[in-house]
Amino acid sequence: MFSGGGLTKCRASSILRVDAVCARTGLSRSSVDRLEDRGEFPARLQLSGSGAVGWLDSDVDAWIAARPRGI
Repeated sequence: MFSGGGLTKCRASSILRVDAVCARTGLSRSSVDRLEDRGEFPARLQLSGSGAVGWLDSDVDAWIAARPRGI
């Protein structure tokens, strides 16, 4: 992507499954579900008709970065 004559960094996001989300955030599955239900965690993406879901790693990383530190 070009912007104003300079290059803008662009990175493709990958999909994280629930185990990877839990490992990356330190949350349990039930905590991820609860926070998502309250609109306090990124929404999951439907990956297939079989019920598989995942999250964009960039959304999860942005959520982590926005969390208060030291609490």
